[in-house]
Amino acid sequence: MNKRKAVALSLVVFISASTPKLIGENFSTKSINLKNRATLSSDCFGYTHYPHKSTHFKTTVNVVSETICDGMVVTVETKLSRKGWFIFRESATNTVSARDKAQVNVSMKCKWKMGEPPIEYIAESWHSNQIGAKAETTQRRLLKC
Repeated sequence: MNKRKAVALSLVVFISASTPKLIGENFSTKSINLKNRATLSSDCFGYTHYPHKSTHFKTTVNVVSETICDGMVVTVETKLSRKGWFIFRESATNTVSARDKAQVNVSMKCKWKMGEPPIEYIAESWHSNQIGAKAETTQRRLLKC
């Protein structure tokens, strides 16, 4: 291994070892409205962020959901849907399981057109942990993409 690669690898190992674990109450709360999170058990909660226009792909709407539990395997399943014609809804779903923190991103193509009213996007998430605790969170937002 050359010297440059060895230095880079050492730096990555050092940074990884010195970075605190983001779990429970220590999780950054800047993007989380704490009163809207769902508690599964002590040091264990789930949250669904607001649906939003993508900053990377201008024609999509995204939502991120998280389940965070210290030392447990957790799962989050999120469905992003929008109201369609009459009673029909279009939706996209994704599920992720992981230890300590499961984070899922769901996206849909935006169908809003200039001159139309905003479209309501609904994000519903189901959070669970390995001891069987479950909770649901929902966020809604009207968007013009």
